[in-house]
Amino acid sequence: GHIYKVEYADKGLPKLTQYFYLYPGKEYILTDFTVEAKEEIRSGRMAPVNVDSISGFLQAGDNRALFVPFDNDKWNRYQSHPLGFDTLVSYEVTAIFNNESRNGLVIGSVEHDNWKTGISIGKGDRDNIGSLVCYGGIADEQTRDVKAHGALAGKKIKSPKVFLGFFEDWCDGLEAYAKANAVIAPPKAWEKAVPFGWNSWGALQFNLTYEKAMEVSDYFKENLQNNHFVNPDQTVYIGLDSGWDCMNEEQLKSFIEKCKSNGQIGGIYWTPFTDWARDPERTVDAAPEYKYKDIYLYANGKPQELDGAYAVDPTHPAVEAMMKKTSGLFHRAGFEYVKMDFMTHGAMEADKW
Repeated sequence: GHIYKVEYADKGLPKLTQYFYLYPGKEYILTDFTVEAKEEIRSGRMAPVNVDSISGFLQAGDNRALFVPFDNDKWNRYQSHPLGFDTLVSYEVTAIFNNESRNGLVIGSVEHDNWKTGISIGKGDRDNIGSLVCYGGIADEQTRDVKAHGALAGKKIKSPKVFLGFFEDWCDGLEAYAKANAVIAPPKAWEKAVPFGWNSWGALQFNLTYEKAMEVSDYFKENLQNNHFVNPDQTVYIGLDSGWDCMNEEQLKSFIEKCKSNGQIGGIYWTPFTDWARDPERTVDAAPEYKYKDIYLYANGKPQELDGAYAVDPTHPAVEAMMKKTSGLFHRAGFEYVKMDFMTHGAMEADKW
């Protein structure tokens, strides 16, 4: 592809350089920018796309904008909003499209290491949007934050890289957006079929026991696997969700052995960035020199709570020790599938890290 660079400079001010990345045969561009100064600079908001007013780019009709939630906690859902709203904020990506022709604009961040990205769409009319701003630095109720987004600091700081393209079918645009993300942060290779099977939370929840888990494995072997209840690899997963800690290590190993003997793969569950007990004086088992109050993510001096659990600092050495201890248990027991949940707790803005 080709890179086009535009520099903005004035005496006594930081230099701003915006980059535009164009690729042959692609229906989109990427863009980002840097700010550079002789002394350290800081910013908690950087907007590679910032348009005050946009002329109509969709035909008249059923024109809509897509709301993409930051996460799926609190039963958040994707939503399609007819244009004409005052303001709509989507998270990481959105599409603005005609629901009849399916033509649409897709815009979103393809870098997620330093910034939470928001797309703010301003009021227009039923056929057009008003303003369009895609920026790194969003922190609000939807991102589960009560503090402002943290600032990047240095003599040179960089915005998130943003994808911007117009497509005949906006769904194809979202596919192209996903592939662009995968170029920058390639997913782990997975050659097998999609995991398919049973999860204990759906029926047992905290009534899960070792005996019931063993019974479930046998029931699937005797009644379902021979009736095509498997994925294309002829595999079924039997997953223990929250509540599995009623079992000791030997019982977990026995469960895995049962699953293997029944032609199944055993799974388990973990929420590494939460304290469900919400007990600040409790000792961290994996790092007894710390108490939970030492590892919370505080906002304005208070522990942060989401969905009934306090958030813990994923950068804290005690949390690292917890992760090593738990993952070691899973490995020794023989689990091949781990479901990770409530990851947003570890991404909350905090007083410090």
